[in-house]
Amino acid sequence: LSGPQTNWGISDAAYEALPAQLLMRLRPESRGSLDQTNGLCHLRFTGQDGFFYYVENSLNLLNWTVRQTNTPVNGSFEFTEPEDPGLPPHFYRTRLMP
Repeated sequence: LSGPQTNWGISDAAYEALPAQLLMRLRPESRGSLDQTNGLCHLRFTGQDGFFYYVENSLNLLNWTVRQTNTPVNGSFEFTEPEDPGLPPHFYRTRLMP
């Protein structure tokens, strides 16, 4: 055998093994829902137990601020903060911590 693949030290078998190694690292996307009661915003996000997630918010979808770090229990976690009618609408997301 010769060529760039062999010269760089990776075989066909190694290439073929990559997808199987990567698939077990994939996790489903976190999904969120919002409930506003008694002057509080209750956000519930899904996630995979044993992993840590940032809860972030933004006023413009460009600049994000970390508000809290959470780890799901039984596939979900909650984030609660007071409603502030004086603030413009803002957005929330989760991001898997490295």
